[in-house]
Amino acid sequence: MDRSYPTRRPIDPDLGEGDGAADALPAELTTLPWVDAHNHAHTLSWNDREKFALGGCHAMLTMAAGYYWTPYKPVRPEDVRYLWDDALNRIGAIRRSHAFDAKLAVGVHTGTPVEDVDELFDAMPAYCELDEVAAVGEIGINASQHVEPWSLEEQRYVNRRQLEIAADHDLPAVLHTPTASG
Repeated sequence: MDRSYPTRRPIDPDLGEGDGAADALPAELTTLPWVDAHNHAHTLSWNDREKFALGGCHAMLTMAAGYYWTPYKPVRPEDVRYLWDDALNRIGAIRRSHAFDAKLAVGVHTGTPVEDVDELFDAMPAYCELDEVAAVGEIGINASQHVEPWSLEEQRYVNRRQLEIAADHDLPAVLHTPTASG
């Protein structure tokens, strides 16, 4: 069977089985630097994060917004602020203990409604001025809702306000783009 490939660099099929060819893998394939532009690394263990560094990660953007944590109760602004503050505390430890740069994105995820959400929009600019914060997010429209539904119009408002805050602070926004089912 012909195992030749028109690639410029070796790929797995070129390495053969058990012939020691893997030892000859070019360094540029094993040391390729990369950036993770969306993760929730502050929820991972130290060992899991260390795999990022060992795998060549040079920088990461960790989302301080999420609905996966949602309690089965109405979500209040202080609940979301707790997420932001917890991620801010953890990102400092991550930066000190791993060989990659780590930054945060702060935002209001629309996977579940937040009561008095404007309180968060009043607080968000101060977070956006922190050196640790590099983006607003993750934001987007979510068809799938937790606890109780947030109307499409309310979700649009929440996203629009966050995009305005991001623009005011010259920060990018990280978009959550789920499938139609959530």
